[in-house]
Amino acid sequence: MVERGQTVVLLGASGSGKSTCLRCINFLEMPSAGHIHLHGERVGTPSGDGTMRYHEAELCRLRSRVGMVFQQFNLFPT
Repeated sequence: MVERGQTVVLLGASGSGKSTCLRCINFLEMPSAGHIHLHGERVGTPSGDGTMRYHEAELCRLRSRVGMVFQQFNLFPT
């Protein structure tokens, strides 16, 4: 669990899943297992087949509270 004001580092070798983890937290990629909690609330609704369902309104609300910038992401033209 990450407490408010804490700084957390994801450290690992190339290909170890750091970017995939970040993409799953922001639902740019749908997780295939596990759960994501934001401020103590689980994101998503369990479906009958053991997977989670994510509604667009819920994802928009979550994405408005989570931010990230990827390395070498060209934010400005050169």
